Parts: sequence; C-alpha cells; structure tokens
Amino acid sequence: MAGKGCAIERPGRPELSGEVAYVGMICLNLFLYLALATLSFSFINCAGKFSPVQLAAYRNDFLLGAFKFLGLDRASLGQLRAATYILLGLLLLAYAWAVYIFRRRPDKRLPVILSVAAGAALILLLAPPLFSRDIFSNVYYGKIVAHYRANPYVVSPQRFINDPAFTTISTYWKNTPIVYGPFYTLFSAGLAKLSGEGLISSIYVNKGAMAAFHLGTALLLWKLLGRFYPRRRLAGTVAYAWNPLVLIHSVGGGHNDVMMAFFAVMALYLALAGHERSAVFSLTLSVLTKYVTAILLAILLFYLLRRHARWRDRLKEAAVCALIVLITTAVLFAPFWEGAATLQTTRENLKLTTPCSTGSLLARLLGNIFSLVLRLPMERAHSLGWSFARPLLTLTFLALFAALALRCRSRE
Repeated sequence: MAGKGCAIERPGRPELSGEVAYVGMICLNLFLYLALATLSFSFINCAGKFSPVQLAAYRNDFLLGAFKFLGLDRASLGQLRAATYILLGLLLLAYAWAVYIFRRRPDKRLPVILSVAAGAALILLLAPPLFSRDIFSNVYYGKIVAHYRANPYVVSPQRFINDPAFTTISTYWKNTPIVYGPFYTLFSAGLAKLSGEGLISSIYVNKGAMAAFHLGTALLLWKLLGRFYPRRRLAGTVAYAWNPLVLIHSVGGGHNDVMMAFFAVMALYLALAGHERSAVFSLTLSVLTKYVTAILLAILLFYLLRRHARWRDRLKEAAVCALIVLITTAVLFAPFWEGAATLQTTRENLKLTTPCSTGSLLARLLGNIFSLVLRLPMERAHSLGWSFARPLLTLTFLALFAALALRCRSRE
C-alpha cells in the first residue's frame, strides 16, 4: 500500500502518476520546448519570426553544425509546418499529463512548479520571437518614447524609418500608433532604456520581462489558491504555469497579455484578502496595460458597492473608487495626452475584425443563410449578417456580464 500523499499503484495497469512517470513528464515537457525553440531558428518564417537572433545563431560554429546535423538549413516550409503542428500537439498532451499528475500527487510543492516553468521560459526566451511579429512593434514603441522623445499615441514607427528595427515590424503596425494603455507604454520605454539600441538585446529584455510576469502570476495563484481554495492549489497553479499556450504566447512571442494578467490576478488576491482599495488600483494598472480588463474592473466595482446595504455607503465607496481610477489614469496618461488625438488609433482599432473571431464566423454564417433563404447578393447578405451578429453578441455578452456580476456578493 502506498504511503500517505502518494498515488496508489494498481496491479496490471501502467501508473501514469508514479515517480518515474513524474520525472518522465517533466523531461518530456522541457524536451518539447527545446525542440520547438530549435525549429524556430530556421530562416523560413514558420514557428520563429525572422530576426537578427537567427543571424547571430548561424554565425556560431557549434550552433551552425547542430542546425546542419538536424537538417534545419534545408527543411522546406511544409516540413517545418508539419513538425511545428506535431510539437504543439505533443506539448498539449504533455501539459494535460502534468495537470493529471499534480491532481493526484499532493506531495509536490511550489519550487518544482516554478523551476520547470522557469526552465521552459528560459528556453523560449533564447529562441527567436514565436508565431508573431508583435514584439518588434512593441520594442519600437518603447524606443519612440525612450530614444526619440516622441509620443507613440500620435506618432507611428513610419516617422523613424532609418531605425534598424523598422524592417522587422508587420506592415499594418508600421503606420499605426500604439493601441495599448499608458502604463505599458511607460513600461516599454523603461525596457528600451535598459536594453539600449540593439534589437537582439531589446528582444531578450522584453521577453525576459514577460517571463518574469508569468512566473509572478504563477506565484500569486499559488498564494491565492492556498489561502482560499487549498484543494485546487497544485493543479490550479500548474494549469496556468505550465500552459503551453500561455508560455509560447507570452514568453515566446513577447506579448504583454501576461503583464495585464499579473495585475488582474493581483487585484483578485487583494480583493479576497480584504484590501479592496489596493485591488482597485491594481486592476486599474491592468486596464491601463491592455484595456480589455475594464470588464473585470466593472465587476469589481459592482461587487464593492453591493457589500453595503445603505445607499450613502455605496455612494461613498463609488466616489473613493472613482478617484483611484481617475487619478491613476490621469497621472499615467499625462506624459502623452494631446486631446482626442491620443485615443484616435485605439478607437479605430476597435473596429477591426479578425476572420476567425466569433463575430466574424457568426456574421459569415448568418450571411450565408440570408443569401440562400432570401436570395440576396452575397455582399448584401454578409452586410446583413454583420447587422444581426453585432447586437446578438452584444446582448449575449451583457447577459453573461450581468449574471457574473450578480454572483459577486461575498468573498466566497
């Protein structure tokens, strides 16, 4: 019979959560990240987006020999895509195995979780930017503030075409001012000062900062779950810290979503710990990183108001929270504010649609139905599809928002 805290061995059935399986699972996860990082060094834009990181690696004789041995220098785009999809599928399976093990192994602790997450983050940090060029424009926006002393809310990278990093930016963002909040803009300017003029150093500093936020969020989740949901502590922390989509997107791609998430989770922890005003401030910083968490800020404010029975207390709470939000927003926007033009690009960016988004897919489906049933021309049918999809999705969102907000009556 197994000891306390260990998985029970079952005769005749392979043990997927035993000690050997546990070590094998960790090795498999790190190996798959290493394989993905290696693929990203190909000069063909597949997993890794081309940057000076590849050029520097191919100037190293040892790395060049390794790449030639693996056939990376002569692999076709189809081969690289197939290998990438296989690796991503295996990473998801290895991740699911990890969550399964940690749900059955209460003897494991935080140092193991953070060590493996840090190991995976280090591998992805040293790789070229993965699956997206967004990091190049983010680096550039920081340079516009730190090195060119200009306002990235009204000036686009197109103004500074002689900068070596300009050629790496995606076509759309070359002539688009920044669409993120001022807190991230100031933070990226600080990273630009820290990394200097070099593009490689800028890539590593930006990805390193996102890796730090990722590990910080994992630590916050460990503390939060340990205090309020101890039975979910291990599996819940691993579910975030080892999630390949989060690691590849945030650390591999250098996206700032993980910075936004860090302050949102910190706000949740502070709210549950009874530090409501600090929670409002933290969540405001999250919103001023990327505006999407304004949804969470509205729910937090709704929860804080519902705690009070008297309207006088509710008004007082609303006034204090509003002051925190408005003062923080005003202070962070102050270095960049130039009237309505400051948010012009952000407003225009809200009109953009992604072909694979829920709204686009629903509008396309409705458009095809209108075309078949009403015998409308395709262009008019798709326009009508959008006219129905937008209010339908808006009403669905508002209904879900209200349902979630009404549940926030107490810490439990």
